[in-house]
Amino acid sequence: MKLLMYLFTLSALMIMNDTCTMDQQSLDQAQNFAFERKEMSKGQWGGYIEGYWAASPDPARDHYEGKFPWPVANEKPWPQQEEFSKKLASIEEFLKSIPMEEFLETESNGVIAYKGCTQSRIEYGLELGNGEYRYTDHETGKTISWPQDLRTHYIDKHNVEISEDFFNLIVAAAAQLGKQQK
Repeated sequence: MKLLMYLFTLSALMIMNDTCTMDQQSLDQAQNFAFERKEMSKGQWGGYIEGYWAASPDPARDHYEGKFPWPVANEKPWPQQEEFSKKLASIEEFLKSIPMEEFLETESNGVIAYKGCTQSRIEYGLELGNGEYRYTDHETGKTISWPQDLRTHYIDKHNVEISEDFFNLIVAAAAQLGKQQK
């Protein structure tokens, strides 16, 4: 059962139409779509994180003590998934273009790599990458981090649903980036 109903406001539709065209069927699906999770998880460093998962689907065996969700693969994409993925890819490309020196100086926008790799929570034994994207929305002051494989592995391949907060932040960021690049 879906917990919260997500209804696009007129302004959100206008932002989305800046970078993609939506047909009536897509609009109808989006208006009836409810995100399972509304909020992003809180990171240890004070920002927000998305795409970091529990260690086990069994809460009793999860050493993160329920701080993170378990990713659920879906057979079908969720409404606006393809458009969202394109927007997220554009943000990731922007973040990759920021020199490491600038990222280390500001710690607000960029990509960082860590030692070791993560393991897929959906495909047993599959090693994923070790990179993390970090983006700061200067209008809201929110800083969000997500692993490099969130889009390609979890969203695109397994149709894992993201939080409503992350969806809204990325849609707004892509619109802002689009305006800056014009």
